[in-house]
Amino acid sequence: MGKLILYSAMSLDGFIAKADDNLDWLMQYDLSIDKHADVEHSLTYEQFYDTIDKVIMGNGTYRYVVDKGIPNPYADKKTYVFTKGEILDNPYVEFMNGDILEFTRRLKKEDGNIWLVGGSIINGMMMEADLIDEILLDIFPVVLGHGKKLFNGDPGFKNYLLEYAESYPTGRIQVKYYR
Repeated sequence: MGKLILYSAMSLDGFIAKADDNLDWLMQYDLSIDKHADVEHSLTYEQFYDTIDKVIMGNGTYRYVVDKGIPNPYADKKTYVFTKGEILDNPYVEFMNGDILEFTRRLKKEDGNIWLVGGSIINGMMMEADLIDEILLDIFPVVLGHGKKLFNGDPGFKNYLLEYAESYPTGRIQVKYYR
């Protein structure tokens, strides 16, 4: 059985993107500095990426990445993009517009971990349905003031346990929670 793992960057005030899905605020950080920090537990993006087999994301998140000139950001992973719009013919991803929750339940029964990339709407749906097994957050020392929250809507009350929290020279904090 696979685990659904939400891995996301987030501002101090709980936003994962600006209102227009813009993530440019993340580009101000030189994470190469953090790679040399003396930390005990945390994962680099590359280490995390090696632990997953499938990717789930919403259409807004996918469109942002494509607009940045990256049509296939997860080339070696099976990638599913959920959309309320038309299903596009794309060799890199499988567009879906059915029951996302039932699809995710079936996917979790297969071998291999699933990365829930986001965005806010799909994160909220998965949290409300109690499908998220682990949460890995990189919290950056910036306040956006408004934008897309980590969880859209009312995901309800959920308890997670802290596996670790690490701080870095850039001011970034990585936390990992599990169920």
